[in-house]
This record gives sequence, structure tokens and C-alpha cells, in this order.
Amino acid sequence: KNQPHMTERGCASGFWEILASSADNYLEKGLAHLPNTEEEAARLHPSKVPFRGLPAISHGIKIDARVRPPTSTKTRTSATKIDSKEVRRTSSPSKETYSRNLEDYKGKIKQMSMQQSSCRYLQKQLLSKDPNVTTFVFNEVIEDFAELMIHPFGNYLCQILIEKGSPKQRSLIVSRCHQHLASMSCNVYGSRPIQKLIENLGARSEDIQIVRNALQDHLVIMTQDLNGNHVVQKCIRCFNPKNNQFIYDCFVQNCIEVATHRFGCCVMQAAVDHGTKAQQDLIIDAVEENCGELTRDPFGNYVVQHVLDLARKDVPLRLVEKLEGQFHSLSLLKFSSNVVDKCLKLGGEICISRIVRELLDVPPIGDEVPVTTPGLQDKLVELAMDPYGNYIMQACINESREQVPDVYNMLLSVLEPVLYRIKGSPCFQCLAPFTGFSPEKKKLDSPPASPGILRAKGVQLFSSQDGCITWECLTSQMLVVDVREIEEFEKEHYPSAINIPMGEFIRECTQPVPDEKFKLVKAAPMVALYCGDGTRAKLVRDFAKNFGLSNLVCVEGGLTPMDKNSLNHL
Repeated sequence: KNQPHMTERGCASGFWEILASSADNYLEKGLAHLPNTEEEAARLHPSKVPFRGLPAISHGIKIDARVRPPTSTKTRTSATKIDSKEVRRTSSPSKETYSRNLEDYKGKIKQMSMQQSSCRYLQKQLLSKDPNVTTFVFNEVIEDFAELMIHPFGNYLCQILIEKGSPKQRSLIVSRCHQHLASMSCNVYGSRPIQKLIENLGARSEDIQIVRNALQDHLVIMTQDLNGNHVVQKCIRCFNPKNNQFIYDCFVQNCIEVATHRFGCCVMQAAVDHGTKAQQDLIIDAVEENCGELTRDPFGNYVVQHVLDLARKDVPLRLVEKLEGQFHSLSLLKFSSNVVDKCLKLGGEICISRIVRELLDVPPIGDEVPVTTPGLQDKLVELAMDPYGNYIMQACINESREQVPDVYNMLLSVLEPVLYRIKGSPCFQCLAPFTGFSPEKKKLDSPPASPGILRAKGVQLFSSQDGCITWECLTSQMLVVDVREIEEFEKEHYPSAINIPMGEFIRECTQPVPDEKFKLVKAAPMVALYCGDGTRAKLVRDFAKNFGLSNLVCVEGGLTPMDKNSLNHL
């Protein structure tokens, strides 16, 4: 304490010398109470040993546990009172005391507001609700108000002065600081005083006009700033529609730039929430014009969803018409799939019908039914297997079942022949309960006929094992392959089947250039493998999957469940 120039090591060394001296003193006082140890204690006095810190323990002096050292404060020296807590206490600076009369600090208020302790003192004085105190402090700092607003401590004083000051004083602040409002709004300390100023301007049109002129050329930069975006949101909330119209005009002109920014999208959502109907229409028109780009953006999609949440029936339909022709690709993307999902859930019958019909390659209006082609099946399988697209498929099934039964039946008629291709996938567990193939959910009556589907009514579509189908589920679009040997194939086989024996099939999987038969296997949208009892077909399927052939399914049981009459009938 007395030698502040000492280093940390020097302070520690001095402390240990004091502690050692205290131990010497303690030992000298305590030895008088120890019987028959004077000579030994004199011989082993701690001042004669190399380390003076713990003499009694280091040199084995036996101290009677029944005799305690003296506890009287009179026999102790001042050094014995020193401990770590007292060292910390004495090393800390003493509290400064301030005069109750602020007049004593005339000409020093600015410097005081830039120091933590004195700034707190000034804040307490301002909170006393004495107008004379506010006036005195205000007159002292008004010339440097812009500098104090961006100061780590001075900004707190400025906030209280803005809140406690009179309207004339706030007008004076605006006139002195208007040239720096935009830059101060983007400052980590200046943002809060500016928000407080906007909040307390009231209906003074002259001051609001000055603030508008100072900010309007910098709005895009402010909306993209971590601190400045809060100032823009404060203007939207506190100014009346006439005074904050300049913000909406800026957002319409710079919709993409603002809505696709991390902070800008939040400001635009606030503008939608607090705007009048006319102002909301401006934002909706801008979003509709740019919805293709916004729906794919990580931040812009939130603006589109927020517009859809306005519960205005015309908005979803307008967006669906604008996005027409893109729903399949949008459903496969992380961000845009959220927009498609919301259009299905909030758009009503017309939006559901348009989206589902587009996914089925059917005109949006009319009684035309979808034609089940391999290309359409591949698109639906891709959608159902996609981590984002499967949610769109679920929404299509759920919403159409409840609101547009005709579209629901049309969707099921196309989904039915491709369900086995997603058997065993996570998406199948989501789709199966809704498609009518489980006991809990029944398909609606009289679905539209689907061309090219050979299916016996009431026959179970799937077996208990993954990737297997029954004979009744074969369609005209499937390639049927017999993996038995040539002799077995010539005795009996499925009429439209081609023969690729098991060994040949496995060998062709590993060849860079396959033969003509195997090219058909690779090109087919779906291949049904069968053998005598299903064993070889499953081995071939499992082996081929390792080489990228995912279009293979097995006919359960092979030819065993079929008698000759059934085979001849086929």
C-alpha cells in the first residue's frame, strides 16, 4: 500500500517477510507457556534457520496441545493482523465523495460524465426530478452531446437527459446532432440514445422531419446493421403512418437487398406487422414481384411466410400463381419448402388443387386425370424420399383429404404403384398411414382409374419383408427378370419375363460395359426379380444394391405360391 511502484513479485516477497516476522513474534510469545522447552527453543530459534516461515513444524518443536497461544490483542503486533482479505481491502481505491451542490462542478460535467463513478453520481442527481438540475447538466453538455452519445458511460447520461428534458431541449438535441444521426445509430453505444430520442419526439413535426431527412438516405445500410436496424424498427413503431411512409417506400425499392439480409428481414417483418393496410399492400406487392428469389433465400423465405400469415385470402393465391411451374423444385429445397408447406396449409382449396395438380403433371383446371408414366413416378419417388420434399407430400395428402377429396383420390391413384419403391425408407412410415393401405385409414370411395395399373382389389400390397411385392402388384411399367438358370426358365416362367441367371446378373453388376439385357435392367424405372422360392432373387437384389442399383424389388415366394393354372392364366 505504501509502495505502489513495487512489482507483483516484490509485493509477494514483502508479504512473506511480514508473515515470517509475525511467525517469529508468535513463537517468542508462545514459548513462555511451553514447559521444559526453553533451551531447545533457544537453540532452534527461527531467526537462525534458512526458511523463517514455519519453524515449529519444520524443526519438530513439540508444543503441548493443552496450552494455547495468547489471544489478547494487546500482545500482538500490528503485523499479525495482516491477511489476504485485508491486503485486498487496503489495495482497493477508496470511495470518492461528491458534493451535494452541482454548482461546485461547473465546467467539469462533461469530464465527469465520461467516468463511471462520477457519471453514476450525475444520473442519480438527474433522477431526483428537480428541473433545475436537469437544466444545469443539459446546458453543461449540450455542446458535446453528439460526442457523449457514443461514449461508453456518457450515453447513459444522454438517455436520462432526453427522457427528463423538455420538448425544447429535445429539439435542441435534434438540431445539434442531426448530421450524425445515421452514423450514431450504427454505433453500439449511440443506438440506444437515438432510440430514446425517437421515442420521446412526440408529435413535433419539425423535429420528425429533421430525423427523416437525416435517415432516409441511409436506411438500407441501417437495416443491415446490428445496431442500426433497431433504430429503423423504432421509427416504424413510434412514427405515425404519414411520418414513417419513407421507410415503406425504401423497402419497396430495395426489397431483395433488405429482405435477404439477416437483420433486414426482421425489420421488414416489423414493417408488415405495424403498417396500415395500404402500407402492407406495398410490401405484399414487392414480395410477390420477387417471391421466386425470396422463397429460396435463407432469410427472404421468412418474409414470404410472414406475408402469408396475414390471414388474407388473396395473398396465398397470388403467390401460388407467381410460383407456378416451380413447386417440384421448391419442395426439394430447405428454405423454399417451408413456403410451399405454408401455401398448402393456408391457401385453401384452390391453392391445394393447383399445387397437387402441378406435381401430378395435370392442368390446374379441368377433369383430366393423371397418366402414370415412369417419369411421373420418378418425380414422386424423388419427392417422397427427399428430407424436405416428404413433408410437402404429407401436406398434400393431409390438406387434400380434408378439403379437396377429388384431388386426394387423384393423388392416391398415382402414389399407389410407387409405394413399394419407398418401402423401408423413413418417408414411408410418414406416408403409409395416410394413403389408405393401413387398417386405420381407408381410401375414399370411387377413386379415378389409373391407366396401366394391374392390381387385384383387396390384395395386400406389401409382404412382411422389405423390398418385396406380390404377383398381383406387378404393373406394365415393370421389367420382370427371372434369375433362375436357363433350363428352369425354359420349363416355365412368367410370360413377359427375361432371363438373366443369378451368376450372370452378379457378374454384369461388376462390368463397366454391361450387355444388352443388363442395359434394360439399368434403364428400367423398376425391376421385379423372381426365382423358384425367392431366395436367389433376394441375394441378387442385396448384391446389386452395393453397385447402385436401387430399382430392384423381389416377388415374394417366387413361383412357389403359383400353381400351373395360375401361371398359364397369366
